[in-house]
Amino acid sequence: MSFTSKNMGIVAVVVVIVAALAGVSGYYMAPRGVGTEEAYQEGYDTGFEEGRYPNGILKVGLLAPLTGGQVAAGEAFVQGAEWAVEEINALGGICGYKVELVKGDTEDFETSKIQAIIEKLITADGVHAIFGGHGNIALVEYDAVKKYDMIFMFGAEWQTHEKKWTESPEGEYKTCFNLVSSYMPYRWHVPITFDKWVKEGKLEIINNKVAIVYSDNYYSSWIAEGLSENFEELGYEISLWEMVPYGTVTEWGSILAKIRADPPGLVINTDWMPSNEAAFVEQFLENPTKSHMFIQYAPHAPEFVELLGEKCSGIIYNSPSMGVYTAGNKVGEELIERAKERFGFEPYSYCFTLYEELWVYKQACELAQAIYGADPAGGREDRLVIAKTMEEKTAWRGSSGLYVFDEIHCLDEQYSIPIIYQLWEGERHTVEPDTYADAEIQPPPWWNKGIE
Repeated sequence: MSFTSKNMGIVAVVVVIVAALAGVSGYYMAPRGVGTEEAYQEGYDTGFEEGRYPNGILKVGLLAPLTGGQVAAGEAFVQGAEWAVEEINALGGICGYKVELVKGDTEDFETSKIQAIIEKLITADGVHAIFGGHGNIALVEYDAVKKYDMIFMFGAEWQTHEKKWTESPEGEYKTCFNLVSSYMPYRWHVPITFDKWVKEGKLEIINNKVAIVYSDNYYSSWIAEGLSENFEELGYEISLWEMVPYGTVTEWGSILAKIRADPPGLVINTDWMPSNEAAFVEQFLENPTKSHMFIQYAPHAPEFVELLGEKCSGIIYNSPSMGVYTAGNKVGEELIERAKERFGFEPYSYCFTLYEELWVYKQACELAQAIYGADPAGGREDRLVIAKTMEEKTAWRGSSGLYVFDEIHCLDEQYSIPIIYQLWEGERHTVEPDTYADAEIQPPPWWNKGIE
């Protein structure tokens, strides 16, 4: 088959009708807590007999750290992908295919390991799309899939994605999609909002000094640089600029000694790894300064709260777009409740990322088949049609808002709402923007006893 201009010109009414059925309403058609494990297996066993999967098997791959230091995140990847596959198959699969998940263990996202796994998934396992959560910092996944024009979806590393996309020949990564919006708000949203809180009298600060700690990787350093630039433009002084090696950091004593020697109004750590950040907070609280504290990313992970318990109270963190945990996010609230019913606990946010990736993919496949006759289990040309359809016609109502891809295949920034949270007694509360807030920003519990 070919992706011709004649194909592309098919009556717009068909596009609208199919998009409405498969897209925005598709989420709400998904089953709510499909059966028991026994019923799940029975559904697989009897699906072909009932004619529910007349076209056979559609294999899709999953990249996840199933072993190594990030196994907690990997478990969330698996939870979300298996959840979506179960529900999608309960609705008849994708275009008459039963979806089968093939897992690949990325361990700690080492380059050669990822390349080997992707090669195996494509050439030996015969997958037709690959999914992931966060991945290799340099996004070697993109270069591994592009020679096959293999569809790849994940949700992280926006800066690397943007850099690779804009510095490479046009269309080189046309089958790669990122389920995050621009990370640019990570650089400016906290400085502007923190300064607003101070000027409105919502927060008191002992001085206008900001201590920034970051780790030696692009994600952490890029965000830290943006925070530094924007705080300085607002008249704040960067009193500490300290880098730690990328990887496990258990001892923060020397950096905390510098913070205690010159207490700042705000302490920032963009290291992002939950265990590292939890150790930083715990050691800070042994002799705290009278400072507010912002931690990058880590508080999103249940591991961070589990490690600290109530000690995490007062910590501020954020997201460049409305997340599943945002107060007042009805889609997010419903997803969390279904997840709790399914797993017996509230999973890590990447569970929801993987869950929604599979549903976006299902929508794209069904639109591409309905409009252009593309086969999800077809070859390279069919995958290119599905990718083009995903790029141009995606309109999925997800937990972070309307999922529409921009020109570099990330979620379009115009639909994103930066959110700031604060933790109290292990619970997250939305404190910014006001339209979603379920709590006011407060000084941390160590405020009254901190060093000035």
